[in-house]
Amino acid sequence: MTRIYCFLLFLLFSFSLFAREKDEKEQHASIIIVSGYLNISTKKMSEAIGKDGNGTFLHHFKVSPTHKKQGRNPVLWLVGKGGTGEDPVYAEAMKVFAATNGVDVYSFDWQSQGKSSSSSSTNKHAVHITSFSEYQEALNVFLQVVMKDHYKKNGIDVIALSMGAHNALRYSHGLGQETMPFGKIIAISPMVGFNTPFPSVISRTISNLCHYLGFGESFALSQKPWRADSLRKHHENKKHVCTEATEKHIQHFSQNLHTARHGVSYSWIAAAYEGVDFIDPFEIAAPVMMVVPESDEVVPTESQLDFASKLSAKGSKTVVVKDVPHDVFFAKKEKVGKLLGLFRDYLYEGDLKATGNNQNTKMPWIIHDVGFRGKKEKDSPDDDEDTLIGVLSGLAFEGFLG
Repeated sequence: MTRIYCFLLFLLFSFSLFAREKDEKEQHASIIIVSGYLNISTKKMSEAIGKDGNGTFLHHFKVSPTHKKQGRNPVLWLVGKGGTGEDPVYAEAMKVFAATNGVDVYSFDWQSQGKSSSSSSTNKHAVHITSFSEYQEALNVFLQVVMKDHYKKNGIDVIALSMGAHNALRYSHGLGQETMPFGKIIAISPMVGFNTPFPSVISRTISNLCHYLGFGESFALSQKPWRADSLRKHHENKKHVCTEATEKHIQHFSQNLHTARHGVSYSWIAAAYEGVDFIDPFEIAAPVMMVVPESDEVVPTESQLDFASKLSAKGSKTVVVKDVPHDVFFAKKEKVGKLLGLFRDYLYEGDLKATGNNQNTKMPWIIHDVGFRGKKEKDSPDDDEDTLIGVLSGLAFEGFLG
């Protein structure tokens, strides 16, 4: 009798393993990815760069779960400088978020990144732009063409990293202010300042000079094309970076070198500082959750907290987290999972409160959680800072770009 009982237990255990494996396969199979190109010059969809004539082409894609939850906005996922949605570090996070929350996730590669066309005629290996207004126009066309069915007031939620977060925040008080298609924005390590070894007035002047002397498309000082050995060494010196994530990133780009971007041009750096001067937290209409690394090695934590304190949209909040790098998706796997849960809690807090399923409340890895503190009076502008030339040198930018 005991043997029969043990045998039945064994069968039950085996069946549970089989069912679990099947569920995992079904969950993986529930994701559908559709990709293509958008010619932002003609505002038409295309199968490949150049197939719809000349212009600037954005490579874009949509991660779509077969089982969607009603009433939830699609998510626009914006990568940072040099990033691409095909990087497995970001792609896996997008797939998990789409599948677990039942929402479509859209993304695209910025100009001169990934499979999108380059903005440089002479240096195809650099991240290059002459003005961040070009990013704004690309974002605007993408929203109105690719996401046209959702381009309405509060119809799209945003998860954005670094430069991508900068562009989302700027869009919400610029080109998108009248329609305001963003419901909520999650701004991760947003580019609102820079860690630089020199005074900004010196570094900005150097880069501005190089830009106007005709060297704008050249790699800035200390900037180089993407190289696996350099990236691996750079990440080894960073705290809280996951080795597995780094190796996945390196393996992907080693096999797709034509999409790998890392170093930036003088013009990009000049445009970056000008962009930081332009963005105004008081004018951002959409609720924002700022996700700030405790020790951000790229954008000063103090700059991010100062920016966050001036957000005026109701529902905005700031969360400071420890043990994560600037690019939080390169953190340890379990930490990334917690972050995705944090994003879920903010975007869908109404749904989750009804079910008591808000998992990140009072988690010890969140060291500072500040809710909405009300609108403050706008400070008087710093006349001296406003007169500085809006540019930055590559040497001074070394700490920012690695």
